Amino acid sequence: MLEQLRSVTKIYDLFALCASYIIKECESNPYEFELFDEDQYDNVFDMFDEYAYNLQKIGSVKAFNNLKNKIVSYLKSGITIEKIFALVKFMDEFVEIDLDGELIGAGRSIIKYSAMNTQYQDFVKIIPKMKQTLLDRAEVQFKSLVNSEYSLFRKKMECPCSILDKEMSNYTIWDKDKIKKYPFTIYHLGENHPLTKYFFKNEKVIFGIVPLTKEKIENILEIEYDKKLFSIKDMYESAEEDLKERYEKACKKSKENKIDFLVFPEMLLTKDIIFSSDENDAVNQLIVNGSVSKDCVNKTIVTNGKKEELLSYCKKEPFELKVKGMTYRERLDKTKNKEYVVIEINSLGRVGVAICKDLLNEDIKLFHKYMDTNILIIPAYTASRDLYSSAESLSKDYHIIVVLANACSALEQDKEEIGFVTIPAKNKTARSNKTIIYTRKKCEDMCCGECMGKKIEIDFGTTKSDSEGLSYEINTKDF
Repeated sequence: MLEQLRSVTKIYDLFALCASYIIKECESNPYEFELFDEDQYDNVFDMFDEYAYNLQKIGSVKAFNNLKNKIVSYLKSGITIEKIFALVKFMDEFVEIDLDGELIGAGRSIIKYSAMNTQYQDFVKIIPKMKQTLLDRAEVQFKSLVNSEYSLFRKKMECPCSILDKEMSNYTIWDKDKIKKYPFTIYHLGENHPLTKYFFKNEKVIFGIVPLTKEKIENILEIEYDKKLFSIKDMYESAEEDLKERYEKACKKSKENKIDFLVFPEMLLTKDIIFSSDENDAVNQLIVNGSVSKDCVNKTIVTNGKKEELLSYCKKEPFELKVKGMTYRERLDKTKNKEYVVIEINSLGRVGVAICKDLLNEDIKLFHKYMDTNILIIPAYTASRDLYSSAESLSKDYHIIVVLANACSALEQDKEEIGFVTIPAKNKTARSNKTIIYTRKKCEDMCCGECMGKKIEIDFGTTKSDSEGLSYEINTKDF
Protein backbone atom coordinates (compact mmCIF):
# COMPACT_ATOMS: atom_id res chain seq x y z
CA MET A 1 0.00 0.00 0.00
CA LEU A 2 2.88 2.39 0.66
CA GLU A 3 3.93 2.23 -2.98
CA GLN A 4 0.40 3.03 -4.09
CA LEU A 5 0.27 5.84 -1.57
CA ARG A 6 3.44 7.43 -2.96
CA SER A 7 1.90 7.52 -6.46
CA VAL A 8 -1.32 9.25 -5.35
CA THR A 9 -1.48 12.96 -6.18
CA LYS A 10 -5.00 13.98 -5.08
CA ILE A 11 -6.78 13.92 -1.74
CA TYR A 12 -9.86 12.04 -2.98
CA ASP A 13 -7.68 9.33 -4.52
CA LEU A 14 -5.98 8.97 -1.13
CA PHE A 15 -9.43 8.74 0.43
CA ALA A 16 -10.40 6.01 -2.07
CA LEU A 17 -7.13 4.08 -1.61
CA CYS A 18 -7.59 3.96 2.16
CA ALA A 19 -11.29 3.07 1.92
CA SER A 20 -10.63 0.26 -0.57
CA TYR A 21 -7.89 -1.14 1.70
CA ILE A 22 -10.28 -1.31 4.66
CA ILE A 23 -13.12 -2.89 2.66
CA LYS A 24 -10.80 -5.52 1.19
CA GLU A 25 -9.14 -6.36 4.51
CA CYS A 26 -12.47 -6.62 6.30
CA GLU A 27 -13.54 -9.39 3.93
CA SER A 28 -11.10 -11.75 5.66
CA ASN A 29 -10.55 -9.93 8.95
CA PRO A 30 -13.69 -8.03 10.03
CA TYR A 31 -13.15 -4.93 12.18
CA GLU A 32 -15.59 -3.62 14.80
CA PHE A 33 -15.68 0.10 14.05
CA GLU A 34 -17.45 0.77 17.35
CA LEU A 35 -14.15 -0.06 19.10
CA PHE A 36 -12.34 2.81 17.39
CA ASP A 37 -11.17 5.50 19.83
CA GLU A 38 -10.24 8.65 17.96
CA ASP A 39 -8.59 10.13 21.07
CA GLN A 40 -5.77 7.65 20.47
CA TYR A 41 -5.13 9.22 17.06
CA ASP A 42 -4.51 12.87 17.91
CA ASN A 43 -1.46 12.74 15.64
CA VAL A 44 -3.69 11.88 12.65
CA PHE A 45 -6.12 14.63 13.62
CA ASP A 46 -3.22 17.08 13.69
CA MET A 47 -2.07 15.96 10.20
CA PHE A 48 -5.41 16.85 8.65
CA ASP A 49 -5.85 19.97 10.73
CA GLU A 50 -2.50 21.17 9.38
CA TYR A 51 -3.49 20.09 5.85
CA ALA A 52 -6.68 22.21 5.99
CA TYR A 53 -4.60 25.19 7.19
CA ASN A 54 -1.92 24.67 4.52
CA LEU A 55 -4.49 24.61 1.70
CA GLN A 56 -5.02 28.31 2.26
CA LYS A 57 -1.37 29.16 2.92
CA ILE A 58 0.69 27.19 0.41
CA GLY A 59 -1.85 25.77 -2.06
CA SER A 60 -3.31 22.34 -2.70
CA VAL A 61 -0.26 20.66 -4.30
CA LYS A 62 2.23 21.51 -1.56
CA ALA A 63 -0.35 20.93 1.18
CA PHE A 64 -1.11 17.45 -0.17
CA ASN A 65 2.55 16.49 -0.58
CA ASN A 66 3.25 17.53 3.01
CA LEU A 67 0.29 15.46 4.17
CA LYS A 68 1.36 12.45 2.14
CA ASN A 69 4.89 12.53 3.56
CA LYS A 70 3.48 12.57 7.09
CA ILE A 71 1.16 9.65 6.32
CA VAL A 72 4.04 7.59 4.88
CA SER A 73 5.99 8.16 8.10
CA TYR A 74 2.90 7.30 10.15
CA LEU A 75 2.48 3.97 8.35
CA LYS A 76 6.13 2.88 8.25
CA SER A 77 5.85 1.24 11.65
CA GLY A 78 3.04 -0.97 10.36
CA ILE A 79 -0.29 -0.91 8.55
CA THR A 80 -3.49 -1.99 10.30
CA ILE A 81 -7.17 -1.53 9.50
CA GLU A 82 -7.54 0.74 12.52
CA LYS A 83 -4.65 3.01 11.50
CA ILE A 84 -6.07 3.34 7.97
CA PHE A 85 -9.55 3.90 9.39
CA ALA A 86 -8.19 6.83 11.38
CA LEU A 87 -7.08 8.39 8.08
CA VAL A 88 -10.50 7.81 6.51
CA LYS A 89 -12.32 9.14 9.57
CA PHE A 90 -10.42 12.41 9.58
CA MET A 91 -10.54 12.82 5.81
CA ASP A 92 -14.30 12.61 6.10
CA GLU A 93 -14.15 15.34 8.74
CA PHE A 94 -11.58 17.73 7.23
CA VAL A 95 -11.75 17.42 3.45
CA GLU A 96 -14.14 20.01 2.06
CA ILE A 97 -16.23 19.10 -0.97
CA ASP A 98 -14.54 20.20 -4.18
CA LEU A 99 -16.19 18.84 -7.32
CA ASP A 100 -13.99 18.24 -10.33
CA GLY A 101 -15.93 16.91 -13.31
CA GLU A 102 -16.90 17.70 -16.89
CA LEU A 103 -18.51 21.13 -17.27
CA ILE A 104 -21.61 21.07 -19.47
CA GLY A 105 -24.74 23.10 -20.22
CA ALA A 106 -25.34 26.75 -20.95
CA GLY A 107 -22.84 28.89 -19.09
CA ARG A 108 -20.89 25.74 -18.18
CA SER A 109 -22.80 25.76 -14.88
CA ILE A 110 -23.43 21.99 -14.63
CA ILE A 111 -20.76 19.56 -13.40
CA LYS A 112 -21.11 16.00 -14.67
CA TYR A 113 -19.37 13.45 -12.43
CA SER A 114 -19.63 9.92 -11.07
CA ALA A 115 -17.21 10.07 -8.12
CA MET A 116 -14.91 12.49 -6.30
CA ASN A 117 -11.96 10.13 -6.83
CA THR A 118 -10.47 9.47 -10.27
CA GLN A 119 -8.38 6.44 -9.23
CA TYR A 120 -9.69 3.11 -7.84
CA GLN A 121 -13.21 3.73 -9.21
CA ASP A 122 -13.69 0.00 -9.84
CA PHE A 123 -13.31 -0.62 -6.11
CA VAL A 124 -14.58 2.51 -4.37
CA LYS A 125 -16.53 5.65 -5.24
CA ILE A 126 -16.54 8.64 -2.91
CA ILE A 127 -19.75 10.70 -3.17
CA PRO A 128 -20.54 13.79 -1.08
CA LYS A 129 -23.58 13.74 1.16
CA MET A 130 -26.06 16.51 0.48
CA LYS A 131 -26.12 19.14 3.21
CA GLN A 132 -28.41 22.14 3.63
CA THR A 133 -31.01 20.84 1.20
CA LEU A 134 -34.50 22.32 1.27
CA LEU A 135 -35.61 19.38 3.41
CA ASP A 136 -32.75 19.97 5.86
CA ARG A 137 -33.62 23.66 6.12
CA ALA A 138 -37.27 22.79 6.68
CA GLU A 139 -36.26 20.53 9.59
CA VAL A 140 -34.22 23.31 11.23
CA GLN A 141 -37.06 25.78 10.76
CA PHE A 142 -39.61 23.36 12.22
CA LYS A 143 -37.54 22.84 15.38
CA SER A 144 -37.02 26.58 15.85
CA LEU A 145 -40.69 27.47 15.31
CA VAL A 146 -42.08 24.89 17.75
CA ASN A 147 -39.10 25.19 20.12
CA SER A 148 -38.70 21.43 20.09
CA GLU A 149 -35.88 18.94 20.12
CA TYR A 150 -38.10 16.49 18.25
CA SER A 151 -37.83 16.14 14.48
CA LEU A 152 -40.56 16.83 11.95
CA PHE A 153 -40.36 13.17 10.81
CA ARG A 154 -39.11 9.92 12.26
CA LYS A 155 -35.51 9.21 11.31
CA LYS A 156 -35.39 7.68 7.85
CA MET A 157 -34.22 4.12 7.35
CA GLU A 158 -30.53 3.64 6.60
CA CYS A 159 -29.26 2.05 3.42
CA PRO A 160 -25.43 1.96 3.56
CA CYS A 161 -23.41 1.66 0.35
CA SER A 162 -20.53 -0.18 2.09
CA ILE A 163 -19.34 -1.27 5.53
CA LEU A 164 -17.73 2.17 5.92
CA ASP A 165 -20.79 4.17 5.03
CA LYS A 166 -22.34 4.28 8.50
CA GLU A 167 -19.10 5.68 9.91
CA MET A 168 -19.05 8.70 7.58
CA SER A 169 -20.62 12.12 8.22
CA ASN A 170 -19.92 14.05 5.01
CA TYR A 171 -19.35 11.43 2.31
CA THR A 172 -20.83 8.12 1.19
CA ILE A 173 -18.49 5.32 0.16
CA TRP A 174 -19.72 2.90 -2.52
CA ASP A 175 -18.09 -0.54 -2.63
CA LYS A 176 -17.29 -2.52 -5.80
CA ASP A 177 -20.50 -4.58 -5.75
CA LYS A 178 -22.70 -1.47 -5.77
CA ILE A 179 -20.47 0.21 -8.36
CA LYS A 180 -20.76 -2.76 -10.72
CA LYS A 181 -24.52 -3.02 -10.27
CA TYR A 182 -25.28 0.69 -10.60
CA PRO A 183 -23.33 2.65 -13.22
CA PHE A 184 -24.47 6.20 -12.56
CA THR A 185 -23.85 9.82 -13.45
CA ILE A 186 -24.59 12.84 -11.26
CA TYR A 187 -25.43 16.18 -12.85
CA HIS A 188 -24.53 18.84 -10.29
CA LEU A 189 -26.07 22.27 -10.82
CA GLY A 190 -23.41 24.73 -9.64
CA GLU A 191 -23.93 27.71 -7.36
CA ASN A 192 -24.31 30.04 -10.36
CA HIS A 193 -27.02 27.97 -12.02
CA PRO A 194 -30.39 29.81 -11.98
CA LEU A 195 -32.18 26.90 -10.28
CA THR A 196 -29.62 26.72 -7.47
CA LYS A 197 -30.00 30.44 -6.81
CA TYR A 198 -33.77 30.16 -7.03
CA PHE A 199 -34.15 27.42 -4.41
CA PHE A 200 -31.79 29.15 -1.98
CA LYS A 201 -34.35 31.98 -1.88
CA ASN A 202 -37.55 29.90 -1.96
CA GLU A 203 -39.17 27.45 0.44
CA LYS A 204 -41.67 26.11 -2.08
CA VAL A 205 -41.36 23.59 -4.91
CA ILE A 206 -44.06 23.65 -7.59
CA PHE A 207 -44.76 20.62 -9.78
CA GLY A 208 -46.85 20.83 -12.92
CA ILE A 209 -48.25 17.47 -14.03
CA VAL A 210 -49.80 17.21 -17.49
CA PRO A 211 -51.79 14.04 -18.43
CA LEU A 212 -51.63 15.26 -22.06
CA THR A 213 -54.28 13.09 -23.77
CA LYS A 214 -57.22 10.70 -23.36
CA GLU A 215 -56.56 9.11 -26.76
CA LYS A 216 -55.71 5.41 -26.56
CA ILE A 217 -52.09 4.49 -27.20
CA GLU A 218 -52.95 2.27 -30.20
CA ASN A 219 -54.26 5.39 -31.97
CA ILE A 220 -51.08 7.34 -31.20
CA LEU A 221 -48.24 4.88 -31.75
CA GLU A 222 -47.43 2.46 -34.53
CA ILE A 223 -46.90 -0.71 -32.52
CA GLU A 224 -45.18 -3.87 -33.75
CA TYR A 225 -45.99 -7.25 -32.15
CA ASP A 226 -43.68 -10.24 -32.08
CA LYS A 227 -45.07 -13.25 -30.23
CA LYS A 228 -45.46 -11.94 -26.63
CA LEU A 229 -43.38 -8.77 -27.15
CA PHE A 230 -44.23 -5.36 -28.50
CA SER A 231 -42.11 -2.41 -29.60
CA ILE A 232 -42.80 1.12 -30.84
CA LYS A 233 -41.95 1.74 -34.46
CA ASP A 234 -43.05 5.38 -34.67
CA MET A 235 -45.77 7.89 -33.77
CA TYR A 236 -48.58 8.51 -36.24
CA GLU A 237 -48.18 11.90 -37.93
CA SER A 238 -51.67 13.16 -37.05
CA ALA A 239 -51.20 12.16 -33.40
CA GLU A 240 -47.80 13.87 -33.30
CA GLU A 241 -49.29 17.14 -34.57
CA ASP A 242 -52.04 17.02 -31.92
CA LEU A 243 -49.64 16.17 -29.09
CA LYS A 244 -47.21 18.87 -30.16
CA GLU A 245 -49.96 21.48 -29.93
CA ARG A 246 -50.95 20.22 -26.48
CA TYR A 247 -47.32 20.12 -25.36
CA GLU A 248 -46.67 23.71 -26.46
CA LYS A 249 -49.79 24.98 -24.68
CA ALA A 250 -48.78 23.15 -21.50
CA CYS A 251 -45.27 24.61 -21.60
CA LYS A 252 -46.64 28.11 -22.10
CA LYS A 253 -49.10 27.76 -19.22
CA SER A 254 -46.36 26.34 -17.00
CA LYS A 255 -44.36 29.52 -17.36
CA GLU A 256 -47.39 31.64 -16.49
CA ASN A 257 -47.96 29.48 -13.40
CA LYS A 258 -44.29 29.54 -12.34
CA ILE A 259 -43.91 25.75 -12.44
CA ASP A 260 -40.49 24.50 -11.24
CA PHE A 261 -40.77 20.89 -12.49
CA LEU A 262 -43.02 20.26 -15.49
CA VAL A 263 -43.72 16.54 -15.95
CA PHE A 264 -45.36 14.67 -18.84
CA PRO A 265 -46.46 11.00 -19.12
CA GLU A 266 -44.54 8.15 -20.68
CA MET A 267 -44.38 7.30 -24.42
CA LEU A 268 -46.38 10.31 -25.67
CA LEU A 269 -43.60 12.56 -26.97
CA THR A 270 -41.06 12.55 -29.78
CA LYS A 271 -37.82 14.46 -30.16
CA ASP A 272 -39.52 16.60 -32.81
CA ILE A 273 -42.25 17.57 -30.35
CA ILE A 274 -39.73 18.46 -27.65
CA PHE A 275 -37.09 20.30 -29.64
CA SER A 276 -39.13 21.91 -32.40
CA SER A 277 -41.49 23.48 -29.88
CA ASP A 278 -41.03 27.08 -28.90
CA GLU A 279 -38.78 27.69 -25.92
CA ASN A 280 -40.48 29.35 -22.96
CA ASP A 281 -37.42 31.10 -21.49
CA ALA A 282 -38.24 29.75 -18.02
CA VAL A 283 -34.63 29.48 -16.83
CA ASN A 284 -35.76 28.36 -13.36
CA GLN A 285 -37.62 25.38 -14.77
CA LEU A 286 -36.80 21.73 -15.45
CA ILE A 287 -38.98 19.75 -17.85
CA VAL A 288 -39.16 15.97 -17.50
CA ASN A 289 -40.35 15.24 -21.02
CA GLY A 290 -42.30 12.05 -20.37
CA SER A 291 -40.53 9.59 -22.61
CA VAL A 292 -39.68 9.01 -26.25
CA SER A 293 -40.14 5.34 -27.14
CA LYS A 294 -38.60 4.05 -30.35
CA ASP A 295 -36.32 1.23 -31.53
CA CYS A 296 -36.60 -0.66 -28.23
CA VAL A 297 -35.40 2.31 -26.19
CA ASN A 298 -37.84 4.10 -23.89
CA LYS A 299 -36.07 7.29 -22.87
CA THR A 300 -37.01 10.37 -20.89
CA ILE A 301 -35.22 13.60 -21.82
CA VAL A 302 -34.80 16.31 -19.18
CA THR A 303 -34.47 19.87 -20.47
CA ASN A 304 -34.64 23.35 -19.08
CA GLY A 305 -37.39 25.74 -20.16
CA LYS A 306 -35.28 26.85 -23.11
CA LYS A 307 -35.34 23.24 -24.37
CA GLU A 308 -31.62 22.69 -23.81
CA GLU A 309 -31.07 19.01 -23.01
CA LEU A 310 -29.48 18.36 -19.63
CA LEU A 311 -29.63 14.57 -19.41
CA SER A 312 -31.57 11.48 -20.41
CA TYR A 313 -32.58 8.24 -18.69
CA CYS A 314 -33.63 4.92 -20.25
CA LYS A 315 -36.36 2.74 -18.79
CA LYS A 316 -35.35 -0.60 -17.28
CA GLU A 317 -38.55 -2.39 -16.23
CA PRO A 318 -40.82 -3.30 -19.19
CA PHE A 319 -44.43 -2.16 -19.55
CA GLU A 320 -47.19 -4.70 -20.21
CA LEU A 321 -49.76 -3.85 -22.89
CA LYS A 322 -53.09 -5.66 -23.00
CA VAL A 323 -54.75 -5.94 -26.41
CA LYS A 324 -57.84 -8.07 -27.14
CA GLY A 325 -57.25 -10.36 -24.18
CA MET A 326 -53.54 -10.79 -24.93
CA THR A 327 -50.69 -9.38 -22.80
CA TYR A 328 -47.56 -8.17 -24.57
CA ARG A 329 -44.32 -7.23 -22.82
CA GLU A 330 -42.39 -4.14 -23.87
CA ARG A 331 -39.17 -4.99 -25.72
CA LEU A 332 -36.28 -2.97 -24.28
CA ASP A 333 -32.69 -3.00 -25.51
CA LYS A 334 -30.82 -4.00 -22.35
CA THR A 335 -27.49 -2.84 -23.77
CA LYS A 336 -28.72 0.75 -23.76
CA ASN A 337 -30.54 1.08 -20.45
CA LYS A 338 -27.92 0.31 -17.81
CA GLU A 339 -27.12 3.87 -16.69
CA TYR A 340 -28.72 5.68 -13.74
CA VAL A 341 -28.87 9.46 -13.41
CA VAL A 342 -29.40 11.99 -10.62
CA ILE A 343 -29.68 15.77 -10.70
CA GLU A 344 -27.94 17.45 -7.76
CA ILE A 345 -29.05 20.91 -6.65
CA ASN A 346 -27.34 22.04 -3.45
CA SER A 347 -30.20 24.30 -2.40
CA LEU A 348 -32.86 21.63 -3.08
CA GLY A 349 -31.41 18.11 -2.94
CA ARG A 350 -31.03 15.13 -5.27
CA VAL A 351 -33.67 14.64 -7.95
CA GLY A 352 -33.95 11.22 -9.57
CA VAL A 353 -35.85 10.07 -12.65
CA ALA A 354 -37.39 6.67 -13.38
CA ILE A 355 -40.11 5.53 -15.79
CA CYS A 356 -43.39 3.82 -14.88
CA LYS A 357 -42.79 0.22 -13.71
CA ASP A 358 -39.23 1.12 -12.72
CA LEU A 359 -40.98 2.20 -9.52
CA LEU A 360 -41.82 -1.46 -8.82
CA ASN A 361 -38.29 -2.72 -9.45
CA GLU A 362 -36.55 -3.34 -6.12
CA ASP A 363 -33.06 -2.83 -7.57
CA ILE A 364 -34.00 0.57 -9.01
CA LYS A 365 -35.61 1.65 -5.74
CA LEU A 366 -32.52 0.46 -3.90
CA PHE A 367 -30.33 2.71 -6.06
CA HIS A 368 -32.32 5.76 -4.97
CA LYS A 369 -32.08 4.67 -1.35
CA TYR A 370 -28.29 4.37 -1.68
CA MET A 371 -28.11 7.73 -3.45
CA ASP A 372 -30.31 9.36 -0.79
CA THR A 373 -32.57 10.78 -3.48
CA ASN A 374 -34.90 13.50 -2.18
CA ILE A 375 -37.35 13.78 -5.09
CA LEU A 376 -38.13 10.95 -7.53
CA ILE A 377 -40.03 11.91 -10.70
CA ILE A 378 -41.88 9.16 -12.59
CA PRO A 379 -43.36 9.64 -16.08
CA ALA A 380 -45.83 6.75 -16.45
CA TYR A 381 -48.48 5.15 -18.61
CA THR A 382 -50.33 2.71 -16.40
CA ALA A 383 -53.70 1.60 -15.06
CA SER A 384 -52.09 -0.22 -12.11
CA ARG A 385 -52.37 0.95 -8.50
CA ASP A 386 -49.29 -1.05 -7.50
CA LEU A 387 -47.16 2.07 -7.96
CA TYR A 388 -49.03 3.83 -5.14
CA SER A 389 -47.88 1.47 -2.39
CA SER A 390 -44.32 1.44 -3.73
CA ALA A 391 -44.16 5.24 -3.71
CA GLU A 392 -45.77 5.48 -0.27
CA SER A 393 -43.14 3.13 1.16
CA LEU A 394 -40.31 5.27 -0.25
CA SER A 395 -41.84 8.40 1.28
CA LYS A 396 -42.62 6.85 4.64
CA ASP A 397 -39.35 5.03 5.24
CA TYR A 398 -36.80 7.03 3.21
CA HIS A 399 -38.33 10.54 3.04
CA ILE A 400 -38.38 10.47 -0.77
CA ILE A 401 -40.98 12.70 -2.41
CA VAL A 402 -42.41 10.74 -5.36
CA VAL A 403 -44.14 12.53 -8.24
CA LEU A 404 -45.97 10.38 -10.82
CA ALA A 405 -47.32 11.81 -14.09
CA ASN A 406 -49.76 9.53 -15.88
CA ALA A 407 -52.00 9.83 -18.96
CA CYS A 408 -55.79 9.76 -18.88
CA SER A 409 -55.77 7.30 -21.76
CA ALA A 410 -53.93 4.73 -19.63
CA LEU A 411 -56.91 4.38 -17.29
CA GLU A 412 -59.84 2.02 -17.52
CA GLN A 413 -63.14 3.71 -18.39
CA ASP A 414 -64.53 3.80 -14.83
CA LYS A 415 -61.34 5.05 -13.15
CA GLU A 416 -60.78 8.70 -12.19
CA GLU A 417 -57.42 8.69 -10.38
CA ILE A 418 -54.69 9.59 -12.87
CA GLY A 419 -51.57 10.04 -10.75
CA PHE A 420 -50.21 11.21 -7.43
CA VAL A 421 -47.56 12.83 -5.29
CA THR A 422 -46.42 11.17 -2.05
CA ILE A 423 -44.53 12.94 0.73
CA PRO A 424 -43.18 11.83 4.13
CA ALA A 425 -45.22 12.44 7.29
CA LYS A 426 -45.29 11.56 10.99
CA ASN A 427 -48.49 10.32 12.64
CA LYS A 428 -47.98 10.83 16.36
CA THR A 429 -44.71 8.88 16.76
CA ALA A 430 -45.09 6.56 13.76
CA ARG A 431 -43.66 6.84 10.26
CA SER A 432 -46.33 7.84 7.80
CA ASN A 433 -46.90 9.52 4.45
CA LYS A 434 -49.40 11.70 2.65
CA THR A 435 -50.67 10.95 -0.84
CA ILE A 436 -52.09 13.71 -3.04
CA ILE A 437 -54.13 12.23 -5.88
CA TYR A 438 -55.22 14.09 -9.01
CA THR A 439 -58.18 12.97 -11.15
CA ARG A 440 -59.47 13.48 -14.67
CA LYS A 441 -63.09 14.27 -13.79
CA LYS A 442 -62.99 18.06 -14.08
CA CYS A 443 -61.18 18.44 -17.37
CA GLU A 444 -62.57 15.65 -19.56
CA ASP A 445 -65.01 17.95 -21.38
CA MET A 446 -62.26 20.32 -22.56
CA CYS A 447 -59.78 17.61 -23.55
CA CYS A 448 -60.51 18.02 -27.27
CA GLY A 449 -58.77 21.40 -27.24
CA GLU A 450 -56.00 21.24 -24.65
CA CYS A 451 -54.95 19.38 -21.52
CA MET A 452 -55.61 20.82 -18.07
CA GLY A 453 -52.61 20.23 -15.87
CA LYS A 454 -52.41 19.86 -12.11
CA LYS A 455 -50.29 22.34 -10.15
CA ILE A 456 -49.01 20.87 -6.87
CA GLU A 457 -47.13 23.21 -4.53
CA ILE A 458 -45.17 21.84 -1.58
CA ASP A 459 -44.38 24.50 1.03
CA PHE A 460 -41.36 23.31 3.01
CA GLY A 461 -41.58 26.35 5.28
CA THR A 462 -45.05 25.49 6.59
CA THR A 463 -46.35 22.34 8.26
CA LYS A 464 -49.88 20.99 8.44
CA SER A 465 -51.43 18.18 10.46
CA ASP A 466 -54.42 16.02 9.48
CA SER A 467 -55.62 12.41 9.81
CA GLU A 468 -52.59 11.15 7.84
CA GLY A 469 -50.16 12.93 10.16
CA LEU A 470 -47.88 15.96 10.23
CA SER A 471 -46.04 17.05 7.10
CA TYR A 472 -45.41 19.94 4.73
CA GLU A 473 -48.34 22.04 3.58
CA ILE A 474 -49.52 21.21 0.09
CA ASN A 475 -51.70 23.34 -2.21
CA THR A 476 -53.17 22.14 -5.49
CA LYS A 477 -54.99 23.79 -8.37
CA ASP A 478 -55.61 23.28 -12.07
CA PHE A 479 -53.54 25.11 -14.67
